[in-house]
Amino acid sequence: MNAQTLNNVAEIQNYNGKATQTQAAPSTVFTQTANNQNGYGVGYLEAFGGGIYLADDFEVSQTAKITKIRTFGFTTVQPYTTLGDATTELKMYIFEDGNGAPASLPAAAYKTITVEKGAPGITITVSGQLYEMSIDLVAAGIDLTLDSKTRYWFSVAPTTNLEDDVRYAWFKATGNKYSGQVQLVDPDDLFEIGLTDWTPLNDILTNPWGDFGLAFTITGETDLGVSEAFSSFKALVHNDRTTNSLRIVLGEGNQLLGAEVYDATGKKVISSDNSNTSLNTVALPSGVYFVLLKTKKGIEKTKFIK
Repeated sequence: MNAQTLNNVAEIQNYNGKATQTQAAPSTVFTQTANNQNGYGVGYLEAFGGGIYLADDFEVSQTAKITKIRTFGFTTVQPYTTLGDATTELKMYIFEDGNGAPASLPAAAYKTITVEKGAPGITITVSGQLYEMSIDLVAAGIDLTLDSKTRYWFSVAPTTNLEDDVRYAWFKATGNKYSGQVQLVDPDDLFEIGLTDWTPLNDILTNPWGDFGLAFTITGETDLGVSEAFSSFKALVHNDRTTNSLRIVLGEGNQLLGAEVYDATGKKVISSDNSNTSLNTVALPSGVYFVLLKTKKGIEKTKFIK
């Protein structure tokens, strides 16, 4: 039996504080900006024995090794530090698409990212009512690669340890980059109205959410593809995950003399002193690698993601 029930299922929360900007880094592969006006409360409430989840759809234009995910929200509970103090861990979920909604419930998400407060990678930034909750996947040692032009759904849920309903009011975005409506699920029926499957948030609220997404930003390292334009000197590499090989493409009139591959720590992991333009990468673990190419026209430096 639930410890207690929630009673604000049909209402969004309003923010009346100072506006904030969600700045996109150069490595941003997806972003939706906060409207700085209102949002809906999400989180896993330990004392209630369940959670309230929202999800929004997104895509990345190029296959990317995800490095950081940032979400933007606020709290209406005073003192405003309560939410941060009560948060014990941060969970983020990636779902596959199931005909316009997440294909599974959070317990069976495609990818679940969990970081305890105080562990490397988690950041909870508080400024008055404003909260930014983010996970640096590199610092947390979490490997996540998302495929290009594939529809995914994203959700965030801070775990709180209070007996009160203290949730993270996730900001509505200023727009909606993809057509899927924001979805809500209450798997443990804390609201006691049967929202145990994903349901459009618009169908629940007294004042409809509208065609708007949720405020979050994803950054990552993208593959370098051979379809990019290059000069007669520029060299490109293409990581073929199917054959576990690295294909080197040189500009017209250039010739490969040798190649060296280094991991993120600077250790040399592959060395070739010939004109072979295909390198075997089967022994390399997942990660970001740097490539030094010795060519007839000089030295080229680039990188790829395994």
